[in-house]
Amino acid sequence: MKKINNKNIQYQNLLIRCVEGIHDTNLQQNVYDNIQNFKDRSTNYKNLAQSQTLYQISPQLKDNFTYKNMKFLYGKLRDSSHARAYYDKIMSASNICPYCGVQISSSLDHYLPKKHYPMYSIDPMNLLPCCSDCNTQKGEHQQLQGTETLHPYFDQFSNMRFLMMNVEEIDNNVAFEYYIEKPNDLSGQEYNKVVKHFELLNLDKMYSILASSEVHSQIYNLKKLYEEGGQEAVQQNLKDIYLSNYHAEMNSWKTALYDGLRNSEWFCEKGIFIFEYISNESEAIEEPIPIPNREGLV
Repeated sequence: MKKINNKNIQYQNLLIRCVEGIHDTNLQQNVYDNIQNFKDRSTNYKNLAQSQTLYQISPQLKDNFTYKNMKFLYGKLRDSSHARAYYDKIMSASNICPYCGVQISSSLDHYLPKKHYPMYSIDPMNLLPCCSDCNTQKGEHQQLQGTETLHPYFDQFSNMRFLMMNVEEIDNNVAFEYYIEKPNDLSGQEYNKVVKHFELLNLDKMYSILASSEVHSQIYNLKKLYEEGGQEAVQQNLKDIYLSNYHAEMNSWKTALYDGLRNSEWFCEKGIFIFEYISNESEAIEEPIPIPNREGLV
């Protein structure tokens, strides 16, 4: 969950490259004839996004374009030798997925899904690099009023801490629960966007898995520190790691993890000794199905 800067792309050039050399000359001419309309829609998109009212944007097809036309143009942006450079330039806006802040960006996401907002299928303002997991989780989410998620190009809450983590004992082991806490300076609308983003992308599960692996890598050192200096030594070490992560990225899963751990007397005193890393969930052993005899065949 982080803001990124969109690349400076001339939309007109991108549009021209997308139809360069195509066999459908009618579609090609229609793009040429409506380049200014595409640019005007993109400007409107930007203005609405900056004012937190992107839900007002029209989903309607315009200028005699069909959904099939717009899907075709996106395919050209992604696959054609003429336009692929623009696809790659947009991808280069962030090597790390801005939706989760964890995984490597491997695809472009349509913030407004092309299925419901086809006229923005190739608008650079609407295309964001992200990881495949977040792209799949987000799916065809329509960004209707009250259900919007964070837009990495336009939503900037980097000076407000909202991602938190609570550590507790469950089934004689250490469990990590991530959640969103509303800062005083965050409006209700902005807070709802953060929460919807967090829930839609199932980030609690992702971050909790990462937290378990991270603690697993630190647990030996934490136990050693406890033996040498007790709870205070453990808390000081966790505080140092927290501060390092905080100054790197305030709302990272690691910042929330080490903040929660350092403030938990239970974890620093007892949790470090009962922690057990579980790499995957245990599952029941499936029994083989008996092979039917000839009489049992249907």
